[in-house]
Amino acid sequence: MAAKKKSLRVSEGELVGKKISREVFELEAVITEMLGVLSMNGCLWEMRVIKGIVERLRVGLERYGRLELNADKRDFAREANEEMLDLVVYREIGRLKG
Repeated sequence: MAAKKKSLRVSEGELVGKKISREVFELEAVITEMLGVLSMNGCLWEMRVIKGIVERLRVGLERYGRLELNADKRDFAREANEEMLDLVVYREIGRLKG
């Protein structure tokens, strides 16, 4: 039997007393509204793009935990450049493999 996936959703109760709780739920409302507008207008491709981003964020959350920019010392510009170079390498290898 497959292991049950742990829910990544944070309840409002878990954020009580934290400065970010109000902003989190305001942002959730904006995202929900945006998805509704896209859905009502038949914007399938836009919704697929958002789904891909959400999936990548979920993987990051599962692997590394919650993103804490104030404490994170990584150089995101450098990492982005390295990822872009990796993309070029992988695309070329894929092309060569045919």
